[in-house]
Amino acid sequence: MIRTTLKTLMLVLLGMSAQLSLAVTSYDDVKIAYVHKFLYFADWKDTASDTLDVCFLGGNPARKHLMKLSKQVIKGKRVQTHSFSNTSDLERCEVIIPNKHLNPFIAKELAFLKTNAIQIVDSKRLFDSSGHIYLKKKGNHLVFDVNFDRLHDLNVSIKAQLLSVADNVATPSSKRYVKNSKGSSTL
Repeated sequence: MIRTTLKTLMLVLLGMSAQLSLAVTSYDDVKIAYVHKFLYFADWKDTASDTLDVCFLGGNPARKHLMKLSKQVIKGKRVQTHSFSNTSDLERCEVIIPNKHLNPFIAKELAFLKTNAIQIVDSKRLFDSSGHIYLKKKGNHLVFDVNFDRLHDLNVSIKAQLLSVADNVATPSSKRYVKNSKGSSTL
């Protein structure tokens, strides 16, 4: 009887710890799925390279999950992932994913970086200063905002389908956020 109770208690505790570990990694797993899908909605002009470079800046905590992108082939290009601690190495990147706790000095450099890389951020501070796509939690869901003006300034074209499922599409030059009745954004 006592052994059965202990076994049951152990199974319950193991089940709870498995659920807890899933909860801890689920944000990063969802984040990788978003980044993976974003790559299908972007086209970099004037790029003859056969690789798509995804770069992590500042020790991104989701890096080990995002490394799963490495060596995948998306639209005929092999994905390569890189990790950098400063902005001087980011020239070759098509996508930059900075750590949301990035040093403010490096964050400021990122805002003035001359590159055609899409910055996918999960910090409002980074989105406001230089980000193109902002991953954010809304209740129990991960949603994203798009800064359309900044994307338009890049040598990158983004498919309209991506804009149609965004939570908000920010157009700072006109100071407007556009949402449709489904909660998706349109321009």
